[in-house]
Formats: sequence, C-alpha cells, structure tokens
Amino acid sequence: MKICQLFLVSMLVLTFFTAVSDGSQNHPFVNEEIMEVESIKPGMRGYGKTVFSGTKIKRFNVEILGVLKNYDAKSDMILVQLTGPVVEKTGIISGMSGSPVYINGKIIGALSYAWAFAKDPVAGVTPIREMLNILNRDPQLVKNGVNHKNSSAIIKASSKNNTYNNTLKPIRTPLMVSGFDKNVFSIMGDKLDSWGMTPFQSGVMGSGISGNIKIEETDLLVPGAAVAAQLVQGDLNAAAIGTVTYRDGNNILAFGHPFMQMGDIDFAMSEAYVHTTLASRSLSAKMASPIRTVGKICQDRKAGIAGKIGEYAKMIPCSAEITGETPILYNFMIVHNDLLTANLCQMAFLSALLSTEKQLGEVCMELAIKIYIEGRDEPVKLENVYYDPGSGALPIAQITQPINELLNNRFKRVQIEKIDFKARLIDEPKIAFVESLHVDKNDITPGTTVNVKAKLRAFDKNRVIEKEIDIQLPDDILPGSKIMITACSSIYSRLLNLERSPEKFKPANFKQLLNLIENRELNNEIFIRVLLPTYGISYKGLQFPSLPPSILSIMTKPNYSGTEMLFNEKIYRIKTDWVVNGNQSIFITSEKG
Repeated sequence: MKICQLFLVSMLVLTFFTAVSDGSQNHPFVNEEIMEVESIKPGMRGYGKTVFSGTKIKRFNVEILGVLKNYDAKSDMILVQLTGPVVEKTGIISGMSGSPVYINGKIIGALSYAWAFAKDPVAGVTPIREMLNILNRDPQLVKNGVNHKNSSAIIKASSKNNTYNNTLKPIRTPLMVSGFDKNVFSIMGDKLDSWGMTPFQSGVMGSGISGNIKIEETDLLVPGAAVAAQLVQGDLNAAAIGTVTYRDGNNILAFGHPFMQMGDIDFAMSEAYVHTTLASRSLSAKMASPIRTVGKICQDRKAGIAGKIGEYAKMIPCSAEITGETPILYNFMIVHNDLLTANLCQMAFLSALLSTEKQLGEVCMELAIKIYIEGRDEPVKLENVYYDPGSGALPIAQITQPINELLNNRFKRVQIEKIDFKARLIDEPKIAFVESLHVDKNDITPGTTVNVKAKLRAFDKNRVIEKEIDIQLPDDILPGSKIMITACSSIYSRLLNLERSPEKFKPANFKQLLNLIENRELNNEIFIRVLLPTYGISYKGLQFPSLPPSILSIMTKPNYSGTEMLFNEKIYRIKTDWVVNGNQSIFITSEKG
C-alpha cells in the first residue's frame, strides 16, 4: 500500500514539473525570464509563438537582424526575419500582433510592426521591457501583485498610420464582424482605416462549442494564444484579434503596439478561435472568432494593451428595431467609450436598416432613439423623419449624434446605461418643396395680425399642400420698418439659427445641452420665421430680446465674451406629413397705425 502511495506521489510531482517546464502549458503563467535589449545581437536565432489554426500554439523561427536604438521617442525596435512553412508563404499576418519572441528561452518582446507590401517576412519587435511598463500604469494591476521595476516611462505618441510604404507600421488589426451588412464597411471604410483596423466577415462560436472542434484549455490566453478585444457582442459582433505576449497571473499583455492608444479603456477580453490563416499579397490575415469573454482590457498604450482575467467590462445594452417589409429586432452590447460608442452605434443601426428586404433608396424613414443615462429618470429622446435616396448613412449619423455629444460634453461625465433605436421604413418618398409664400394684406400696422400662407408641392408634382398661420406683430414696430418673413425647411432654419444667433446653440450647462438635443428641428416641419427690426443679445446660451438701448450698447462691446447680437425673430413650427425641403422669403413694410 505504501509503495502504491509513493508511486502515486512521484507521478504527481513528475506531472507538475513536466507541465511547468513548457511555458505554453504553465497555467496561469507567471514571470517568464526576460532578455534585455542590451543583450540582443545580430545573428541570434530563436522562435516566436502564435496560433495559425484552432487554438493550438505553434512556433515559427526568427533571426535577429539588429536593434534600432531610439527608433521612436524613448523606444527601441528589434528587427527580426521570420522563417517557417506558414510565414514564408503568407508573410507577416494581420492578427500576429503580440506574438511573443524568444531567444535562448527568454522572451525579448512582441512581434508588432511590419512594412507594407514587403516581399520578405521582416518585422519589428517591441521590447518586452517597454510592454511591462503598461502594467505599472494601472493601479489595479500593480496592487494585484504585478510591479515590474527598472523601466522607463512611455511617452504617448500618435498611432495614426503613416502613408509611406518605407516606414514600419503597426501590423494591421483584423476586425472580425458578424451580423453586420457587408455594405456598412464600404460606407464606414475610412473610419475603420483611421483606427488601423481591417474588417473581415466571420462568425461567433459562443460558449457552446460543439462538433469536431477541439480546444485545449491549456492553450487559452497564455503567451502565443489568440485574444479578442470585443467591441460589440450579441446579435451583432465586432472583435479585434491579436496575440497574447505575456501573462503574469491574471494579468495579460498583448498586441505590442497600440490598439488606438486611448489610455485607460474598458473593453471585453475574449479567447479566440482561428479558423484559418488567409494568405494574401495585400494583407494576410487570421480568420478568427471570439469564443468566450474571460476578462477585460483596461489599458491601451503605445507599447501594447493590458488586460485582466476575471474582471469584466461595463458595456452598453442596445436594441435596434426595424419595421418594414420584414420586421427585425437586434439586441447587442457596445463598449462604453468616448470615441467608439457613437461610431459603433452608427455602424450597427445602419446595418440593421440595410438588412431589410428592400435596400434603401427612394424611401422615407422615421427614426427614434432613446439614450438612458445614469442619474436621469427619463431617457434622452430624439425623433425625426428623413428622406434619403442613398445608403441611409446620413440619417443614421444625425440620429446618433447625441450619443457623441453626451459622451464628449464639457460639463460632466456621462454614463450611458442603455440605448434603444427604432426605425420605420416608408416606401413612398413623401417629400415636398416650399414653392411660394404670401400674406393676406398689404397694409401692415403695429399690433396687427397677419395671415401667412405657405404652399408646398409634393415630390410627384401633382399634389399641393398649403399651411397657414396667423401672426400678431408687436406694437412697438416703427413705421417704415421692413419685416422679413421666411418659410423654410428644418435644414435651412438651422443654418439661419447658426448665422443669426450662434450663442443660442452653445450650451452653458448640461441642462441646456439636453434641451438642445431634445428640441431639435424636425424634418417634417415647415418653419415660418418672422425677422423683426429690433435687436437684443444672446449671452451664454440665454436670450435677452428686449434690452434698453443703454444696456444693449454696454453688453455688445467687444470686452464681453459669450455675447452675440440676437435678432428679434419669432419662429413658428408647423408639422406636416412630408419631409420639407427648400425656402421662400418675402418682405413687408410697416405703415403708420
């Protein structure tokens, strides 16, 4: 019995030491031995680790070509040449960013930079010491046991891609998307390109992985494993794919270059499964899918990204409901981020529109958005109707603009709790143009009531719509004064607002901002604007239309900031069943009473 127990203990000890002897099998991974840049010499040979298929980590060979000292501000770059059956065929692969590179079993850094259209697989490696600095930036990472000393500070620099082909650039990040309409990416291509991402249509594997796909637990989120930064999750998905460089307990370093260099972030971090590696002359890439969320990415810095397993990002629940030929409802979550949230919502809602049976063009659409924010009982609401003969991108950009205004306002930090979007498509192009404008009398006296009638002609030119309103003129209009009356669309009215009283649209506090968002001009309204010959001022968003001349002369002096001349203008809004376009104006003259 004792011999059996001794044999069992011996086998357990042997199994343990066998596991820890191979870095890829040590889980969780703690404190790999590091080779400093000063010890790296040309001609040294080693290997890198990444995933080319599935979750199995494979090696590729590297040879040191040299070290570029002070390549960037306070940063070095290690040049390496890759060899091996895969990389010699594909070149540097989008999605390899962060692949750890080793010399004599010691990690030297992360594969992270390359030349565009290079014939040979030559790449730049970000030194591991510079990446370890990221962990020192996050108090949570430091207090949880990671404190790598003797490292210099990282100087933040722009991550915008250089357009010259002879410059080392960050390896482009593949953005794996599913559920999105393919046309979205041609429309949003410039935006994605400026973020350093290239979209690929993929799928989501989810937590219930089945079939013949075998995933080794020991291959997940250790150095060399595929990792996903998830920006959108649910019925729509978008995940940026890279490679884990270094793991210390539950702390992860990856990419080796900035994602977008946004500093402190809060993105979902997932394991990833690589379906295949696609070889291409322009851009080879890993075709991958996120598997399951296991933590969050909390730092996005010049030398890479850092995340923590077991802590989860706060994402925004969103819904997109489309009523048309085929009703569609999407439910998904989006990262809470000042830069990305509004743009990702725009992509998601546009995709929902384009996924209807009838592609857009020659349709009207009623759009509505509700933005629930922390500390406010009622959501911030915006509704409007649009006519757009193109892709629908412009209406979606306009209806989602308040998201950006809330997240980037100058008054307070806003936490968005939920976003609901609804769209109703109308096949008939219900658009009308302002054709003419007239008043019912020629003798205009102070205090009199004038009937103003605007005539609109429908899109098909066979139907005429008339809208009228009675306007009472002020009693203090001087005889001989000219009064300008304009009938116009919401777009033209907005332009007149910005020209005549711009300070009115510069909120002085958060309450004013909410008021401006929720009371924007509607496209199915016709605006009757009566410009009167008396003036006032607008001061920090507040209007003072009838000031005494003495006060007016003082407040309009150039030594008062935030003051603009305010035209004394009465604006009337009349709702119609049509999207209004165009404008017409007439002048009337005040006679003696």
